[in-house]
Amino acid sequence: MERSRIVRIKREKARRLIGAPERPPVERPPPEEEIEFRD
Repeated sequence: MERSRIVRIKREKARRLIGAPERPPVERPPPEEEIEFRD
């Protein structure tokens, strides 16, 4: 259950990086991802 959620978050993150190449990489995940991570 938790594993599939992590995979989904990683896929969304990869999609964001591909969709916004001009955006610099961030070391910390956005707050929304942190909430999903702990949920």
